[in-house]
Amino acid sequence: MLWWALRQLRSGKPEKREQAAVKLGNRRKERSVQALVERLDDRGKVGLKREVRDAAAEALIKIGEASVKPLVEVVEGQDRTVRKLAAETLEQIGSAAVLPLAEALDDQDQDVRRIVVRTLGRIKDEVAIEPLAAILTADMEADVRKMAAAALGTIRSPESIQPLIKAFRDEVEKVMLEAVAALGQIGGLRLQIISSATTPLCCAPIRVHWAVSGRHSFR
Repeated sequence: MLWWALRQLRSGKPEKREQAAVKLGNRRKERSVQALVERLDDRGKVGLKREVRDAAAEALIKIGEASVKPLVEVVEGQDRTVRKLAAETLEQIGSAAVLPLAEALDDQDQDVRRIVVRTLGRIKDEVAIEPLAAILTADMEADVRKMAAAALGTIRSPESIQPLIKAFRDEVEKVMLEAVAALGQIGGLRLQIISSATTPLCCAPIRVHWAVSGRHSFR
């Protein structure tokens, strides 16, 4: 019964908590989501209990979309270990997590924004392109912009081309170089950077060759 499994999820014995999480995952009931999310931070006498946490994460993946919002709240929390597991769980849930995750891109903590950007890239849904492009253009932290460029490359959609080209003019070279690398991941695309000893890389004219639309030059 559901109530019994929820009660066992609070048992003092980790093996019973693990078994309860497995049962709740098999039942796929929305009512169990919050209790399972709390078990992502499962702790015993010797610290975090990985088996219980993994079972809770797997259960949340099985439940699916109803798990997304509470998991995003965990990603925005303070515990980095639990954040990571929540992000991995959202990645496995997939496309249903994209828009709720994108809402967390305005978090003041750059560590949160980094993990959200990475997770959106790994989900590989084109819905994430617009919010990632906005981060690539506007985020104050170069590391976050660099990760946004990498995430757009991972999605490998032609829709990412224009935002990545705009990033060629980023004031931080590592961001621009990541944008170049990301474009290289998009099929049918070839870059030609025209530079010389007197022209800084960030200011060099760039030609983008794409089999579908022909050649375009950007300065």
